[in-house]
Amino acid sequence: MMSVTVSDFILAYPFVNNHIEKGKDVNIQVFCDLAHKIVMMIIAIVVLGGAYLLYGRYLQNKWGIDPKVKTPAYEMEDNG
Repeated sequence: MMSVTVSDFILAYPFVNNHIEKGKDVNIQVFCDLAHKIVMMIIAIVVLGGAYLLYGRYLQNKWGIDPKVKTPAYEMEDNG
C-alpha cells in the first residue's frame, strides 16, 4: 500500500474536507489515486494533442497539400 504524502493530502483536501463536514468516513488514498489518474489523463491528452499538431504540421511542410489532387477514394469510386 502506498504511503500518503503531504502533497497528496493537499490535492485531496477539498474532497476530504467536504466529506468530513458531512460526517462521512474518509479514505484519503482513494482521493489521491483519483487525483493522480486525472493528472495523468490531462498530461496524456496534452502530449498526444501536441504530437498530433506538430506531426501534422511537419507532414504538411514536407509533402505539401494540393487541393486540386483527387483522393484515392474519389478516383476509384465504383458508382455503385
